[in-house]
Amino acid sequence: MKSFFGFRSLKVLSISVLALSIFSVSPSLAAPTNSVLPLISGNISVGATATVSKGTWVGTIENYSYQWRRCTDLVTTTTCVAISGANALTYVITQSDSGKYLRVSVTALDVSGGTTVLTAPTVIVLSKPVNTVLPKVTGTTSFGNILTTTTGTWSTPNAGIYSYKWLRCSNQTESSCVYISGATSSSYGIAAAEVGTYIRSEVTISDVTNRLPASAKSSPTSAISSEPRNTSSPFISGDPVVGQKIQYSPGGWVANPAATFTTVWQKCTATGVESCVNLSPQPGQFITLNDSDLNMYYRVQVTGVNNFGGTIKFSPVFGPIVKPTAPVNTKVPSITGLSKEGEIVTVDNGLWSGFPIPTYSYVWQRCSVANVCSAINSAITSTYKITYEDGGNSIKAIVKATNSVGSVSVTTNSITGIIGSMSPFLIPQVSGLASRGQTLESDSGIWAGTNTTDFLFKWQRCSSTVLSTCTDITGAQANKYQVAMTDQGKYLRSGVAIRNVSQYFFSDLSDRVPQPTVGTKYIKGKTCTVRGKKVTSDAKTLICRNVKGKLVWY
Repeated sequence: MKSFFGFRSLKVLSISVLALSIFSVSPSLAAPTNSVLPLISGNISVGATATVSKGTWVGTIENYSYQWRRCTDLVTTTTCVAISGANALTYVITQSDSGKYLRVSVTALDVSGGTTVLTAPTVIVLSKPVNTVLPKVTGTTSFGNILTTTTGTWSTPNAGIYSYKWLRCSNQTESSCVYISGATSSSYGIAAAEVGTYIRSEVTISDVTNRLPASAKSSPTSAISSEPRNTSSPFISGDPVVGQKIQYSPGGWVANPAATFTTVWQKCTATGVESCVNLSPQPGQFITLNDSDLNMYYRVQVTGVNNFGGTIKFSPVFGPIVKPTAPVNTKVPSITGLSKEGEIVTVDNGLWSGFPIPTYSYVWQRCSVANVCSAINSAITSTYKITYEDGGNSIKAIVKATNSVGSVSVTTNSITGIIGSMSPFLIPQVSGLASRGQTLESDSGIWAGTNTTDFLFKWQRCSSTVLSTCTDITGAQANKYQVAMTDQGKYLRSGVAIRNVSQYFFSDLSDRVPQPTVGTKYIKGKTCTVRGKKVTSDAKTLICRNVKGKLVWY
Protein backbone atom coordinates (compact mmCIF):
# COMPACT_ATOMS: atom_id res chain seq x y z
CA MET A 1 0.00 0.00 0.00
CA LYS A 2 2.81 2.37 0.72
CA SER A 3 4.14 1.98 -2.73
CA PHE A 4 0.65 2.43 -4.21
CA PHE A 5 -0.11 5.19 -1.83
CA GLY A 6 3.17 6.76 -2.73
CA PHE A 7 2.36 6.58 -6.45
CA ARG A 8 -1.14 7.89 -5.89
CA SER A 9 0.25 10.75 -3.83
CA LEU A 10 2.70 11.56 -6.61
CA LYS A 11 -0.08 11.53 -9.20
CA VAL A 12 -2.35 13.77 -7.17
CA LEU A 13 0.52 16.15 -6.60
CA SER A 14 1.26 16.26 -10.33
CA ILE A 15 -2.39 16.97 -11.11
CA SER A 16 -2.44 19.69 -8.48
CA VAL A 17 0.67 21.31 -9.91
CA LEU A 18 -0.76 21.09 -13.43
CA ALA A 19 -4.04 22.62 -12.32
CA LEU A 20 -2.19 25.41 -10.56
CA SER A 21 -0.18 26.12 -13.69
CA ILE A 22 -3.35 26.24 -15.80
CA PHE A 23 -5.51 28.39 -13.56
CA SER A 24 -2.91 30.77 -12.11
CA VAL A 25 -2.19 34.14 -13.89
CA SER A 26 1.37 34.38 -15.19
CA PRO A 27 3.27 37.50 -14.13
CA SER A 28 4.09 38.13 -17.83
CA LEU A 29 0.31 38.51 -18.51
CA ALA A 30 -0.28 41.16 -15.80
CA ALA A 31 -1.68 44.59 -16.79
CA PRO A 32 0.96 47.34 -17.46
CA THR A 33 2.47 49.02 -14.40
CA ASN A 34 3.46 52.72 -14.43
CA SER A 35 6.86 53.54 -12.90
CA VAL A 36 7.22 57.21 -13.96
CA LEU A 37 4.13 59.40 -14.44
CA PRO A 38 3.56 61.16 -17.78
CA LEU A 39 4.47 64.84 -17.81
CA ILE A 40 2.87 67.86 -19.56
CA SER A 41 5.29 70.35 -21.13
CA GLY A 42 5.04 73.53 -23.16
CA ASN A 43 3.87 77.12 -22.75
CA ILE A 44 0.71 76.86 -20.69
CA SER A 45 -1.20 79.79 -22.16
CA VAL A 46 -4.12 80.29 -24.50
CA GLY A 47 -3.12 79.63 -28.12
CA ALA A 48 0.01 77.67 -27.22
CA THR A 49 0.49 73.92 -27.79
CA ALA A 50 1.02 71.64 -24.77
CA THR A 51 2.49 68.12 -25.07
CA VAL A 52 2.19 65.10 -22.80
CA SER A 53 4.83 62.37 -22.51
CA LYS A 54 3.91 58.68 -22.28
CA GLY A 55 5.66 58.16 -18.97
CA THR A 56 7.56 54.98 -18.15
CA TRP A 57 5.78 51.61 -17.96
CA VAL A 58 6.55 47.98 -17.09
CA GLY A 59 5.03 45.49 -19.47
CA THR A 60 4.69 44.82 -23.17
CA ILE A 61 2.73 47.89 -24.22
CA GLU A 62 0.78 47.59 -27.41
CA ASN A 63 -1.01 50.93 -27.42
CA TYR A 64 -1.51 54.19 -25.55
CA SER A 65 -4.55 56.44 -25.35
CA TYR A 66 -4.86 59.98 -24.03
CA GLN A 67 -7.58 62.20 -22.64
CA TRP A 68 -6.93 65.88 -21.83
CA ARG A 69 -8.89 67.24 -18.88
CA ARG A 70 -9.75 70.74 -17.68
CA CYS A 71 -9.70 71.18 -13.90
CA THR A 72 -10.98 74.04 -11.77
CA ASP A 73 -8.95 72.97 -8.74
CA LEU A 74 -5.24 72.36 -8.42
CA VAL A 75 -5.61 69.40 -6.01
CA THR A 76 -9.04 67.81 -6.32
CA THR A 77 -9.29 65.55 -9.37
CA THR A 78 -13.08 65.40 -9.15
CA THR A 79 -13.17 68.93 -10.58
CA CYS A 80 -11.58 67.69 -13.83
CA VAL A 81 -13.76 67.17 -16.88
CA ALA A 82 -12.75 65.57 -20.18
CA ILE A 83 -12.15 67.98 -23.06
CA SER A 84 -14.08 66.80 -26.08
CA GLY A 85 -11.86 65.66 -28.94
CA ALA A 86 -8.61 66.18 -26.99
CA ASN A 87 -7.18 62.67 -27.39
CA ALA A 88 -3.71 63.21 -28.83
CA LEU A 89 -0.22 63.72 -27.45
CA THR A 90 -0.56 67.44 -28.13
CA TYR A 91 -3.30 69.95 -27.36
CA VAL A 92 -3.82 73.54 -28.45
CA ILE A 93 -4.95 75.47 -25.40
CA THR A 94 -8.18 77.45 -25.92
CA GLN A 95 -9.82 80.42 -24.27
CA SER A 96 -12.08 77.97 -22.36
CA ASP A 97 -8.99 76.77 -20.49
CA SER A 98 -8.10 80.27 -19.23
CA GLY A 99 -7.77 80.34 -15.44
CA LYS A 100 -8.00 76.54 -15.26
CA TYR A 101 -5.49 73.69 -14.86
CA LEU A 102 -4.79 70.88 -17.32
CA ARG A 103 -4.26 67.19 -16.66
CA VAL A 104 -4.03 64.18 -18.99
CA SER A 105 -5.25 60.63 -18.41
CA VAL A 106 -2.78 58.24 -20.08
CA THR A 107 -3.84 54.63 -20.58
CA ALA A 108 -1.32 51.90 -21.45
CA LEU A 109 -2.79 48.75 -23.04
CA ASP A 110 -1.41 45.24 -23.48
CA VAL A 111 -2.97 41.82 -24.12
CA SER A 112 -4.06 41.44 -20.50
CA GLY A 113 -5.76 44.82 -20.17
CA GLY A 114 -5.04 48.45 -19.50
CA THR A 115 -3.86 50.75 -16.74
CA THR A 116 -4.70 54.46 -16.53
CA VAL A 117 -2.71 57.11 -14.67
CA LEU A 118 -3.30 60.84 -14.33
CA THR A 119 -0.59 63.47 -14.78
CA ALA A 120 0.14 66.17 -12.25
CA PRO A 121 -1.72 69.40 -12.98
CA THR A 122 -0.16 72.18 -15.01
CA VAL A 123 0.24 75.67 -13.71
CA ILE A 124 -2.82 77.82 -14.20
CA VAL A 125 -3.53 78.51 -17.85
CA LEU A 126 -2.71 82.10 -18.75
CA SER A 127 -4.51 84.18 -21.36
CA LYS A 128 -4.37 87.68 -22.75
CA PRO A 129 -7.04 90.20 -21.88
CA VAL A 130 -9.29 90.84 -24.88
CA ASN A 131 -9.68 94.40 -26.08
CA THR A 132 -13.34 95.23 -26.66
CA VAL A 133 -13.02 98.97 -27.35
CA LEU A 134 -9.89 100.39 -29.00
CA PRO A 135 -7.87 103.18 -27.38
CA LYS A 136 -8.85 106.61 -28.73
CA VAL A 137 -6.62 109.61 -29.46
CA THR A 138 -8.03 113.05 -28.74
CA GLY A 139 -6.64 116.54 -29.24
CA THR A 140 -6.05 119.03 -32.04
CA THR A 141 -4.00 117.40 -34.78
CA SER A 142 -1.66 120.25 -35.62
CA PHE A 143 1.99 120.92 -34.92
CA GLY A 144 2.76 121.91 -31.31
CA ASN A 145 -0.48 120.60 -29.79
CA ILE A 146 -0.86 117.81 -27.23
CA LEU A 147 -2.59 114.52 -28.06
CA THR A 148 -3.99 112.23 -25.36
CA THR A 149 -5.02 108.57 -25.53
CA THR A 150 -7.58 106.57 -23.57
CA THR A 151 -6.77 103.04 -22.42
CA GLY A 152 -9.65 101.47 -24.29
CA THR A 153 -11.85 98.75 -22.76
CA TRP A 154 -10.62 95.24 -21.88
CA SER A 155 -12.32 91.94 -20.98
CA THR A 156 -10.33 91.28 -17.81
CA PRO A 157 -12.26 91.71 -14.56
CA ASN A 158 -9.09 92.65 -12.73
CA ALA A 159 -7.42 96.05 -12.86
CA GLY A 160 -4.15 96.09 -14.76
CA ILE A 161 -1.18 98.37 -15.32
CA TYR A 162 -1.19 100.31 -18.58
CA SER A 163 1.81 101.43 -20.63
CA TYR A 164 1.84 103.57 -23.75
CA LYS A 165 3.64 104.03 -27.05
CA TRP A 166 3.03 106.43 -29.92
CA LEU A 167 3.47 105.76 -33.61
CA ARG A 168 4.08 107.99 -36.62
CA CYS A 169 2.49 106.69 -39.83
CA SER A 170 3.20 107.86 -43.36
CA ASN A 171 -0.34 106.90 -44.36
CA GLN A 172 -3.44 105.49 -42.68
CA THR A 173 -2.35 101.84 -42.88
CA GLU A 174 -0.76 100.28 -39.81
CA SER A 175 2.11 98.82 -41.85
CA SER A 176 3.39 102.36 -42.53
CA CYS A 177 3.82 103.14 -38.82
CA VAL A 178 7.03 103.41 -36.81
CA TYR A 179 7.37 103.91 -33.07
CA ILE A 180 8.31 107.41 -31.93
CA SER A 181 11.42 107.24 -29.75
CA GLY A 182 10.81 108.31 -26.14
CA ALA A 183 7.02 108.70 -26.53
CA THR A 184 5.88 106.49 -23.63
CA SER A 185 3.23 108.44 -21.72
CA SER A 186 -0.53 108.80 -22.21
CA SER A 187 -0.01 112.16 -23.94
CA TYR A 188 2.25 113.31 -26.75
CA GLY A 189 3.29 116.73 -28.05
CA ILE A 190 3.23 116.83 -31.85
CA ALA A 191 6.71 117.57 -33.25
CA ALA A 192 7.77 119.01 -36.59
CA ALA A 193 8.59 115.53 -37.86
CA GLU A 194 4.91 114.58 -37.58
CA VAL A 195 3.60 117.33 -39.89
CA GLY A 196 1.79 115.67 -42.79
CA THR A 197 1.79 112.23 -41.11
CA TYR A 198 -0.78 110.33 -39.03
CA ILE A 199 -0.53 109.42 -35.34
CA ARG A 200 -1.63 106.28 -33.50
CA SER A 201 -1.35 105.28 -29.86
CA GLU A 202 -0.62 101.76 -28.57
CA VAL A 203 -1.83 100.73 -25.12
CA THR A 204 -0.49 97.63 -23.35
CA ILE A 205 -2.20 96.13 -20.28
CA SER A 206 -0.04 93.95 -18.02
CA ASP A 207 0.33 92.63 -14.45
CA VAL A 208 -3.20 91.28 -14.53
CA THR A 209 -3.76 88.20 -12.35
CA ASN A 210 -3.44 85.01 -14.40
CA ARG A 211 -3.20 87.03 -17.62
CA LEU A 212 -0.48 87.74 -20.17
CA PRO A 213 0.23 91.26 -21.45
CA ALA A 214 -1.95 92.40 -24.36
CA SER A 215 -1.78 95.43 -26.64
CA ALA A 216 -4.16 97.37 -28.86
CA LYS A 217 -3.62 100.32 -31.21
CA SER A 218 -5.88 103.26 -31.81
CA SER A 219 -7.22 104.28 -35.18
CA PRO A 220 -5.03 106.86 -36.96
CA THR A 221 -5.61 110.56 -36.46
CA SER A 222 -6.19 112.86 -39.37
CA ALA A 223 -3.06 114.16 -41.08
CA ILE A 224 -1.10 116.52 -38.81
CA SER A 225 -1.42 120.08 -40.09
CA SER A 226 0.79 123.10 -39.56
CA GLU A 227 1.51 126.57 -40.81
CA PRO A 228 4.97 126.66 -42.46
CA ARG A 229 7.65 125.90 -39.88
CA ASN A 230 11.34 126.36 -40.57
CA THR A 231 13.51 123.42 -39.48
CA SER A 232 16.85 124.66 -40.86
CA SER A 233 17.80 128.21 -41.86
CA PRO A 234 18.17 129.38 -45.45
CA PHE A 235 21.79 129.84 -46.50
CA ILE A 236 23.94 131.22 -49.33
CA SER A 237 26.66 129.05 -50.88
CA GLY A 238 29.54 129.68 -53.25
CA ASP A 239 32.80 131.64 -53.09
CA PRO A 240 32.49 135.31 -52.00
CA VAL A 241 34.80 136.36 -54.83
CA VAL A 242 34.24 138.79 -57.70
CA GLY A 243 33.52 136.77 -60.84
CA GLN A 244 32.09 133.79 -58.96
CA LYS A 245 28.46 132.64 -58.85
CA ILE A 246 26.59 132.37 -55.53
CA GLN A 247 23.17 130.86 -54.84
CA TYR A 248 20.67 130.48 -52.04
CA SER A 249 18.98 127.44 -50.52
CA PRO A 250 15.59 127.99 -48.82
CA GLY A 251 16.52 125.74 -45.89
CA GLY A 252 14.22 123.11 -44.39
CA TRP A 253 10.49 123.56 -43.87
CA VAL A 254 7.44 121.55 -42.80
CA ALA A 255 3.86 122.52 -43.60
CA ASN A 256 0.49 120.86 -44.13
CA PRO A 257 -1.08 121.85 -46.43
CA ALA A 258 2.02 122.45 -48.54
CA ALA A 259 3.41 125.97 -48.40
CA THR A 260 4.36 128.34 -51.17
CA PHE A 261 7.66 130.17 -50.83
CA THR A 262 9.03 133.51 -51.96
CA THR A 263 12.65 134.62 -51.67
CA VAL A 264 14.09 138.13 -51.55
CA TRP A 265 17.82 138.89 -51.98
CA GLN A 266 19.27 141.66 -49.82
CA LYS A 267 22.56 143.51 -50.24
CA CYS A 268 24.31 144.77 -47.12
CA THR A 269 27.16 147.23 -46.54
CA ALA A 270 28.13 145.59 -43.25
CA THR A 271 27.38 142.52 -41.17
CA GLY A 272 24.63 144.33 -39.31
CA VAL A 273 21.21 143.50 -40.75
CA GLU A 274 20.11 147.12 -40.48
CA SER A 275 22.39 147.89 -43.45
CA CYS A 276 20.60 145.38 -45.71
CA VAL A 277 18.24 146.50 -48.49
CA ASN A 278 16.21 144.53 -50.99
CA LEU A 279 17.63 144.17 -54.48
CA SER A 280 15.56 145.46 -57.33
CA PRO A 281 14.95 143.72 -59.57
CA GLN A 282 15.30 140.37 -57.83
CA PRO A 283 17.91 138.20 -59.57
CA GLY A 284 16.48 134.69 -59.01
CA GLN A 285 18.35 131.87 -57.31
CA PHE A 286 21.84 132.82 -58.60
CA ILE A 287 23.95 135.96 -58.56
CA THR A 288 27.24 136.41 -60.44
CA LEU A 289 29.40 138.74 -58.36
CA ASN A 290 31.03 141.76 -60.02
CA ASP A 291 33.22 144.69 -59.04
CA SER A 292 30.24 146.58 -57.57
CA ASP A 293 29.93 143.83 -54.95
CA LEU A 294 33.47 144.29 -53.64
CA ASN A 295 33.47 144.50 -49.81
CA MET A 296 29.66 144.05 -49.74
CA TYR A 297 27.52 141.31 -48.09
CA TYR A 298 24.39 139.39 -49.07
CA ARG A 299 21.55 137.64 -47.33
CA VAL A 300 18.16 136.18 -48.35
CA GLN A 301 14.70 136.38 -46.81
CA VAL A 302 12.49 133.30 -47.34
CA THR A 303 8.73 133.43 -46.64
CA GLY A 304 6.54 130.31 -46.46
CA VAL A 305 2.73 130.63 -46.59
CA ASN A 306 -0.27 128.26 -46.44
CA ASN A 307 -3.88 128.66 -45.28
CA PHE A 308 -2.81 128.25 -41.64
CA GLY A 309 -0.43 131.23 -41.77
CA GLY A 310 3.02 132.37 -42.86
CA THR A 311 6.61 132.34 -41.56
CA ILE A 312 9.65 134.47 -42.50
CA LYS A 313 13.21 133.27 -42.08
CA PHE A 314 16.53 134.99 -42.96
CA SER A 315 19.83 133.45 -43.97
CA PRO A 316 23.06 134.42 -42.15
CA VAL A 317 24.92 137.33 -43.72
CA PHE A 318 27.29 136.11 -46.46
CA GLY A 319 30.56 137.90 -47.27
CA PRO A 320 32.47 140.13 -47.53
CA ILE A 321 32.96 139.90 -51.28
CA VAL A 322 36.66 140.04 -52.18
CA LYS A 323 38.83 140.21 -55.26
CA PRO A 324 40.14 136.93 -56.66
CA THR A 325 43.70 136.06 -55.67
CA ALA A 326 46.03 133.26 -56.68
CA PRO A 327 46.65 130.39 -54.24
CA VAL A 328 49.40 131.02 -51.70
CA ASN A 329 50.80 128.19 -49.61
CA THR A 330 51.12 129.00 -45.92
CA LYS A 331 51.95 125.51 -44.67
CA VAL A 332 53.73 122.84 -46.71
CA PRO A 333 51.77 119.60 -47.20
CA SER A 334 53.07 116.56 -45.33
CA ILE A 335 52.97 112.79 -45.77
CA THR A 336 51.77 110.43 -43.05
CA GLY A 337 51.93 106.63 -42.88
CA LEU A 338 54.45 103.81 -42.49
CA SER A 339 57.36 103.70 -44.93
CA LYS A 340 57.03 100.03 -45.71
CA GLU A 341 56.03 98.10 -48.78
CA GLY A 342 52.29 97.41 -48.83
CA GLU A 343 51.46 100.35 -46.55
CA ILE A 344 49.26 103.26 -47.68
CA VAL A 345 50.63 106.75 -47.15
CA THR A 346 48.57 109.95 -47.34
CA VAL A 347 49.45 113.52 -48.23
CA ASP A 348 47.44 116.40 -46.80
CA ASN A 349 46.82 119.65 -48.67
CA GLY A 350 48.75 121.85 -46.30
CA LEU A 351 47.32 125.33 -45.73
CA TRP A 352 46.53 127.82 -48.47
CA SER A 353 45.06 131.26 -48.96
CA GLY A 354 43.53 132.57 -52.16
CA PHE A 355 40.09 133.20 -53.63
CA PRO A 356 38.26 131.39 -55.02
CA ILE A 357 39.15 128.55 -52.65
CA PRO A 358 41.58 126.32 -54.53
CA THR A 359 41.02 122.79 -55.70
CA TYR A 360 43.87 120.31 -55.34
CA SER A 361 45.59 117.70 -57.49
CA TYR A 362 48.43 115.33 -56.65
CA VAL A 363 51.45 113.66 -58.21
CA TRP A 364 53.63 111.13 -56.37
CA GLN A 365 57.32 110.81 -57.21
CA ARG A 366 59.91 108.11 -56.62
CA CYS A 367 63.44 109.39 -55.98
CA SER A 368 66.70 107.48 -56.20
CA VAL A 369 69.55 107.70 -53.72
CA ALA A 370 71.03 110.35 -56.01
CA ASN A 371 67.75 112.28 -55.60
CA VAL A 372 66.73 111.80 -59.20
CA CYS A 373 62.93 111.87 -59.08
CA SER A 374 60.33 110.72 -61.56
CA ALA A 375 56.54 110.60 -61.45
CA ILE A 376 55.01 107.30 -60.42
CA ASN A 377 52.59 106.08 -63.06
CA SER A 378 48.89 106.55 -62.13
CA ALA A 379 49.75 107.81 -58.61
CA ILE A 380 47.55 110.92 -58.78
CA THR A 381 45.38 110.81 -55.64
CA SER A 382 46.05 111.91 -52.08
CA THR A 383 46.97 108.34 -51.10
CA TYR A 384 49.64 105.99 -52.40
CA LYS A 385 50.37 102.33 -51.70
CA ILE A 386 54.09 101.68 -51.40
CA THR A 387 55.29 98.90 -53.71
CA TYR A 388 58.40 96.78 -53.93
CA GLU A 389 59.77 99.21 -56.53
CA ASP A 390 60.07 101.84 -53.83
CA GLY A 391 62.46 99.73 -51.77
CA GLY A 392 65.72 101.57 -51.17
CA ASN A 393 64.31 104.74 -52.73
CA SER A 394 62.38 107.67 -51.28
CA ILE A 395 59.00 109.07 -52.26
CA LYS A 396 57.49 112.54 -52.19
CA ALA A 397 54.27 114.18 -53.32
CA ILE A 398 53.56 117.34 -55.30
CA VAL A 399 50.34 119.13 -54.30
CA LYS A 400 48.97 121.58 -56.86
CA ALA A 401 46.45 124.24 -55.78
CA THR A 402 44.34 125.77 -58.55
CA ASN A 403 41.71 128.48 -58.74
CA SER A 404 40.47 130.88 -61.42
CA VAL A 405 43.52 133.12 -60.96
CA GLY A 406 46.24 130.53 -61.28
CA SER A 407 47.98 127.41 -60.01
CA VAL A 408 50.78 126.86 -57.52
CA SER A 409 52.58 123.56 -56.79
CA VAL A 410 54.35 122.65 -53.57
CA THR A 411 56.49 119.56 -52.97
CA THR A 412 56.47 117.70 -49.68
CA ASN A 413 59.51 116.48 -47.85
CA SER A 414 60.61 112.99 -48.91
CA ILE A 415 59.85 109.78 -47.09
CA THR A 416 63.15 107.94 -46.82
CA GLY A 417 64.26 104.62 -45.37
CA ILE A 418 61.54 102.68 -47.13
CA ILE A 419 61.62 99.04 -46.19
CA GLY A 420 61.02 97.82 -49.66
CA SER A 421 61.14 94.58 -51.48
CA MET A 422 64.00 92.37 -50.44
CA SER A 423 65.81 90.79 -53.37
CA PRO A 424 67.83 87.59 -53.42
CA PHE A 425 71.59 87.68 -53.51
CA LEU A 426 71.36 84.63 -55.78
CA ILE A 427 68.24 83.95 -57.85
CA PRO A 428 66.46 80.58 -57.49
CA GLN A 429 68.09 77.59 -59.15
CA VAL A 430 66.10 74.76 -60.76
CA SER A 431 67.36 71.19 -60.86
CA GLY A 432 66.01 68.25 -62.81
CA LEU A 433 65.37 67.41 -66.46
CA ALA A 434 62.88 69.56 -68.36
CA SER A 435 61.10 66.66 -69.96
CA ARG A 436 57.56 65.41 -69.79
CA GLY A 437 56.95 63.34 -66.65
CA GLN A 438 60.11 64.55 -64.94
CA THR A 439 60.05 66.52 -61.68
CA LEU A 440 61.79 69.86 -61.48
CA GLU A 441 62.78 71.25 -58.09
CA SER A 442 63.50 74.86 -57.23
CA ASP A 443 65.52 76.15 -54.30
CA SER A 444 64.61 79.46 -52.68
CA GLY A 445 67.67 81.34 -53.81
CA ILE A 446 69.97 83.10 -51.38
CA TRP A 447 68.63 86.20 -49.62
CA ALA A 448 70.69 88.74 -47.74
CA GLY A 449 69.52 90.07 -44.40
CA THR A 450 66.87 87.48 -43.59
CA ASN A 451 66.63 84.02 -42.10
CA THR A 452 63.02 83.51 -43.10
CA THR A 453 61.75 80.20 -44.40
CA ASP A 454 58.32 81.60 -45.32
CA PHE A 455 58.79 81.44 -49.09
CA LEU A 456 56.13 81.41 -51.78
CA PHE A 457 56.72 79.46 -54.99
CA LYS A 458 55.14 79.47 -58.41
CA TRP A 459 56.01 78.09 -61.84
CA GLN A 460 55.64 79.72 -65.21
CA ARG A 461 55.38 78.33 -68.74
CA CYS A 462 56.95 80.44 -71.52
CA SER A 463 56.18 80.01 -75.20
CA SER A 464 59.56 81.46 -76.17
CA THR A 465 62.72 82.83 -74.57
CA VAL A 466 61.07 86.25 -74.48
CA LEU A 467 60.07 86.66 -70.83
CA SER A 468 56.89 88.56 -71.66
CA THR A 469 55.50 85.25 -73.00
CA CYS A 470 55.68 83.63 -69.55
CA THR A 471 52.41 82.93 -67.72
CA ASP A 472 51.66 81.35 -64.35
CA ILE A 473 50.83 77.64 -64.34
CA THR A 474 47.57 77.10 -62.48
CA GLY A 475 48.03 75.20 -59.22
CA ALA A 476 51.83 75.05 -59.49
CA GLN A 477 52.66 76.67 -56.14
CA ALA A 478 55.17 74.28 -54.57
CA ASN A 479 58.94 74.07 -54.89
CA LYS A 480 58.53 70.99 -57.08
CA TYR A 481 56.78 70.67 -60.42
CA GLN A 482 56.16 67.67 -62.63
CA VAL A 483 56.54 68.53 -66.31
CA ALA A 484 53.23 68.01 -68.12
CA MET A 485 52.21 67.28 -71.70
CA THR A 486 51.14 70.93 -72.11
CA ASP A 487 54.72 71.99 -71.38
CA GLN A 488 56.14 70.23 -74.46
CA GLY A 489 57.73 72.72 -76.80
CA LYS A 490 57.78 75.38 -74.04
CA TYR A 491 60.26 76.73 -71.49
CA LEU A 492 59.80 76.61 -67.71
CA ARG A 493 61.00 78.70 -64.81
CA SER A 494 60.31 78.99 -61.07
CA GLY A 495 59.46 82.11 -59.09
CA VAL A 496 60.22 82.64 -55.38
CA ALA A 497 59.03 85.40 -53.03
CA ILE A 498 59.12 86.07 -49.29
CA ARG A 499 55.56 86.26 -48.01
CA ASN A 500 54.37 89.86 -47.43
CA VAL A 501 57.86 91.23 -48.07
CA SER A 502 58.98 90.85 -51.66
CA GLN A 503 57.90 90.40 -55.22
CA TYR A 504 58.62 87.16 -57.09
CA PHE A 505 62.14 86.61 -58.40
CA PHE A 506 62.58 84.04 -61.16
CA SER A 507 65.10 81.41 -62.12
CA ASP A 508 66.66 81.24 -65.53
CA LEU A 509 64.60 79.52 -68.22
CA SER A 510 64.90 75.76 -68.55
CA ASP A 511 65.86 74.11 -71.79
CA ARG A 512 62.97 73.80 -74.20
CA VAL A 513 60.83 70.82 -73.19
CA PRO A 514 61.19 68.33 -76.09
CA GLN A 515 58.21 67.34 -78.19
CA PRO A 516 57.67 63.65 -79.05
CA THR A 517 58.35 62.43 -82.58
CA VAL A 518 55.22 61.02 -84.18
CA GLY A 519 55.27 57.44 -85.41
CA THR A 520 58.20 56.07 -83.39
CA LYS A 521 58.10 53.31 -80.84
CA TYR A 522 59.07 53.20 -77.19
CA ILE A 523 62.30 51.39 -76.48
CA LYS A 524 62.33 50.03 -72.94
CA GLY A 525 65.40 48.93 -71.08
CA LYS A 526 67.74 50.86 -73.35
CA THR A 527 70.22 53.49 -72.31
CA CYS A 528 70.06 57.06 -73.55
CA THR A 529 72.78 59.60 -73.14
CA VAL A 530 71.19 62.80 -71.92
CA ARG A 531 73.45 65.78 -71.29
CA GLY A 532 76.36 63.43 -70.85
CA LYS A 533 74.48 61.10 -68.49
CA LYS A 534 73.25 57.61 -69.26
CA VAL A 535 69.63 56.95 -68.34
CA THR A 536 67.74 53.70 -68.75
CA SER A 537 64.36 54.17 -70.40
CA ASP A 538 61.08 53.56 -68.60
CA ALA A 539 57.74 53.56 -70.41
CA LYS A 540 56.12 55.58 -67.61
CA THR A 541 58.54 58.43 -67.07
CA LEU A 542 61.99 58.01 -68.61
CA ILE A 543 61.35 57.48 -72.27
CA CYS A 544 63.75 57.06 -75.22
CA ARG A 545 62.65 57.12 -78.81
CA ASN A 546 64.31 55.59 -81.86
CA VAL A 547 64.51 58.52 -84.21
CA LYS A 548 66.35 57.76 -87.44
CA GLY A 549 68.43 55.14 -85.72
CA LYS A 550 69.35 57.28 -82.71
CA LEU A 551 68.13 57.13 -79.14
CA VAL A 552 66.61 60.47 -78.26
CA TRP A 553 65.52 61.57 -74.80
CA TYR A 554 62.27 63.44 -74.36
